Amino acid sequence: MKRILALALAGLTLLSLSACQLGTGGAGESAVPSAPVSAPPEAPADKDLFASFLAGETTAQVDDGFRADLNFLDAFPAEGVQEFSLPELTQMVRDAVTWDIGIQDLKVFYAQPETLGGRQMLALEYAGTLTDSQPFDAYLILGDYDGQVRLTYATDSFYRSFTELDQNLIFSGHGSSGAGDEYDWLDYIDDTGHYRSVYQVETLYDQWVAMYAYDVFEMNTEWAVGCTCYILTTEDGAFYQLDVGEGTDPEKVALLREHLAGQGMTEIDSVADRVAQLKAERGIGEVTPFEDWTPWENEG
Repeated sequence: MKRILALALAGLTLLSLSACQLGTGGAGESAVPSAPVSAPPEAPADKDLFASFLAGETTAQVDDGFRADLNFLDAFPAEGVQEFSLPELTQMVRDAVTWDIGIQDLKVFYAQPETLGGRQMLALEYAGTLTDSQPFDAYLILGDYDGQVRLTYATDSFYRSFTELDQNLIFSGHGSSGAGDEYDWLDYIDDTGHYRSVYQVETLYDQWVAMYAYDVFEMNTEWAVGCTCYILTTEDGAFYQLDVGEGTDPEKVALLREHLAGQGMTEIDSVADRVAQLKAERGIGEVTPFEDWTPWENEG
């Protein structure tokens, strides 16, 4: 992501948590007033669980349903690690950057956004610069499960692709694997706190349409100039929309359709209409970036 989100999260203050002072006076005691007795400091278990984790007073675990969509973070979380503090999690992020590239000026931000159904989760953003001068950005999602913080999802951006966290814990992204091959996707965290996919659309232009069926056409790709193919992948299956250029060889088009059908894809009239339907079914309206972040100051 080209920008680093760093706005304040209203209403969450970690460093001002303190113990309450309580007076006591049991039945049967003298009517003479006695000096107030101070209660012991509030135990971390009585605090907001996410605040305790952010303050380093409790640990988190890797959830059994953990999902990772990662590029730079190789083998994350570290093998064998099941329980960790926030400083340890941050060190795992540093250590996991692949190819020995390394991260400079790594900053950590947190927020407590809600899912579409209103479940509050803890979101962490790690933002910095790789030593090859490319931006680095990753999101980690954690939830409260019966008093235990658990890591349920992790994703990061890559050189020619980026993922953005939007309102209601929706993730939108765009990427490219070449001038004629682009990707767009939409995912979200459901009300159990786990990753769900809405769709991925791969858009192929011109010769890239033919190259998608390389086993059929090999290097004979010029015939596809003027064609566009949209490939939609959902939890319910794969679909495609093929817009054929004027004068395109119909035999080649028939071979392409046969190949796509052999890949388990169903042809539909409009990928855009199906995408709109998928969003409506999940209650997803206009997608807007989430920007209500607070810097984590407890690094050490």
